[in-house]
Amino acid sequence: MIWIGIDPGTPLTIVVLSSDGATILDVFDGEQVATFEKKAGRKHASPENNPALIAACLRPYAALSAKVVIERVSAMPGQGISSTTRFVGSMYLAQGVAAGLGMHVVRVTPSTWKRKMELSSDKERSRAAALAQWPDRRDLFSRKKDHDRAEAALLALWAIQASGA
Repeated sequence: MIWIGIDPGTPLTIVVLSSDGATILDVFDGEQVATFEKKAGRKHASPENNPALIAACLRPYAALSAKVVIERVSAMPGQGISSTTRFVGSMYLAQGVAAGLGMHVVRVTPSTWKRKMELSSDKERSRAAALAQWPDRRDLFSRKKDHDRAEAALLALWAIQASGA
């Protein structure tokens, strides 16, 4: 059984693990899952999660009956309405695309899976845990901004462990 962890965000991050969680089979983020549009007056292009790109990433694994686990996110204190809408919308977009491909989807709150994995809201702690878990894939987690990859991978690992596989 292949498990896929999805960390919502813009852009969202997808990590595919082998049935035992020992091997990272694929990682999709950035331009693999989102389109980037330069808006007037902005220095950088803004990412927009793209359902067709997400489907293209997941489709090969749907044929293998992979299961998807998505972090169940909600509004956070101090987060604006626009940010909250994009963040939560990312979760539902990923769920809809995966379900549309006929994949089994599980959503889990950050507090549930992070408690079991002995993690906190500290993103660096998640990145360190991923580096320790997959030392042969240091390239995937070497930068501070790779915390989304780390969390998606650890989320999939949690699902493997929770399923008793």
